[in-house]
Amino acid sequence: MPEHPEGSARAQVRAVVADLRFLQGFLDGLAEEAEGTSMEPFEEHLFRFAGKRAAVLGKAADEIEAQLGAWRGEKSE
Repeated sequence: MPEHPEGSARAQVRAVVADLRFLQGFLDGLAEEAEGTSMEPFEEHLFRFAGKRAAVLGKAADEIEAQLGAWRGEKSE
């Protein structure tokens, strides 16, 4: 594994944030699918529930990102 200019810990935590963002989008997509199609009620419930969890994952990713802060000229939001 190559050296990370920002340090290994920061790179690993940024990777976690990227994974959370992927999962957030995936779960959000399931919720959208539930709205546009006809499916069994239990499946629809699962997809809608998954969509609600997308917001939770997004908030967790936001909180972790805020702790990372800016690094070498990155904009801090």
